[in-house]
Amino acid sequence: MKQKSPPQSSFTLGHYVAGTGFHVKQKNNCLLEKDCFFIGKRLSSVNRFFLLEKMVETKPLCFDKIDIDISTDEVLVQLGYPARDSASAKFLRCLEAEFDKAIGLIEAKGVYLLVDAAETGLEAFADAGQMVLALATVGSAIETRARGLIDEQLPATGLIADAIGTIAAEKTADFIESRIRHDFSGKGYKISRRFAPGYCQWDIRNQKALLGCFPDTLGIELTESCLMIPEKSLSFLCLISSSGDLDRVKVGDCKLCDTSQCSHRQHRYGDDPQRK
Repeated sequence: MKQKSPPQSSFTLGHYVAGTGFHVKQKNNCLLEKDCFFIGKRLSSVNRFFLLEKMVETKPLCFDKIDIDISTDEVLVQLGYPARDSASAKFLRCLEAEFDKAIGLIEAKGVYLLVDAAETGLEAFADAGQMVLALATVGSAIETRARGLIDEQLPATGLIADAIGTIAAEKTADFIESRIRHDFSGKGYKISRRFAPGYCQWDIRNQKALLGCFPDTLGIELTESCLMIPEKSLSFLCLISSSGDLDRVKVGDCKLCDTSQCSHRQHRYGDDPQRK
């Protein structure tokens, strides 16, 4: 059976390190197994991604110029219009006029990094073993445009640009997560859902420790209140396990979280019979 190809992107940094001597080259915007070497030994097979059986250490894997597909219907939903016919003709004309301009300002990129949880300073995950940290951003140009349009008394157009930036940031994070799942599940690892500072009752102040694990944060900085700049950026982590045991932390327990709208919810709020 032919293996499904993973999402592709250009790579600005493409190598893992496990012990010593592991290097991945770039080939036609895709990492190929035939271009990988481990301590001087060529590995067999082509056209699929892989990780070492024993992952001891790794350097960040960066993704640049990620292709993001956004539709005008998605923008309408983001802005509270469940269907195209629920928006006015004037607003639809505004959307059509702004759409391509805003899309052209998206600079989607991301990075993920395999770490030992105990070394991260993320106390809630100190006993989690190995986990993957990730950053995603679409840059600052689109939010600058959105603010400028609002300042120019064009609020509807500004909101459209802002919504496109929000969707793009989330889809960039989805791309990084899909690559994490593809790269690690291919070697038999189980991967948890995403955990992100500021969500699922996990203190947003953990942004500092998470970003501090990256030698390069893709230009992302934090305000004193730990909000990300550019604003259209996301950080998250996923737990990984070869044994399938991913119930090692209580952060983000869906059954204890009353967040009403969450695309990552796995259990209904209050399903825990021990919850008072």
